[in-house]
Amino acid sequence: STSRVDPQTLLALAAALAGGPPTAARLAVVAVTPAGRRAGWPEPAVAQLRALQSHADLRTRHAAHQVFTRPEAPCVADLDDE
Repeated sequence: STSRVDPQTLLALAAALAGGPPTAARLAVVAVTPAGRRAGWPEPAVAQLRALQSHADLRTRHAAHQVFTRPEAPCVADLDDE
């Protein structure tokens, strides 16, 4: 059986890493992404991701901007052509 880390634990880890050196901040993106996805992107996860999207480190900003908190386009099944 595989074990998963609790989203709250991942968010706490991301918060601790975000203030560290650039490499740690990039790891914060790695931690906040599955936490947000598993929890349905609650506000604390979105806020952490937004903060990382404006991080001083270019690579951290880039990595954070690659994460989407919701679909960008409607699902094809949701479209009504009639």
